[in-house]
Amino acid sequence: MIKKDRLPKITIRGAYFGNRTLPSLNDYLAEVGKNPKAGNRFKSDYQKPIISAIRRCLRGWKVTHPPVILHYKYYEIKKGKRRDISNIHALCAKFAEDAMQLAGTIENDNPDWICGFTADFEWLDKGEPYIEIEIEERG
Repeated sequence: MIKKDRLPKITIRGAYFGNRTLPSLNDYLAEVGKNPKAGNRFKSDYQKPIISAIRRCLRGWKVTHPPVILHYKYYEIKKGKRRDISNIHALCAKFAEDAMQLAGTIENDNPDWICGFTADFEWLDKGEPYIEIEIEERG
């Protein structure tokens, strides 16, 4: 097991949805409301930068001692701070956990593999938004 101060970390940098790193649950639901089949395309489009970040940051590392706790830290732009943090986290967690499975970092995203999470937010006055996800093995 890796010590807490040296947890594997995924950093997703950039504004892929306006001036945000990723869309929120409300954005996803609005897209699905337009066309029920749009959900898969929307998810796939936003999983691409996540999978790229997983490959760049973890370089093939895989969870060997499940379950894990995922520590999410969101760095959002303060300007226009109107999005509910629960909606931001809900969609990011879903997309990120599915992306980790697709990238081979975890075998599954069920409770045998992911037993919990934390979510923290920081608001940036300027700069580029990003998300960090640390993976803490508990097994």
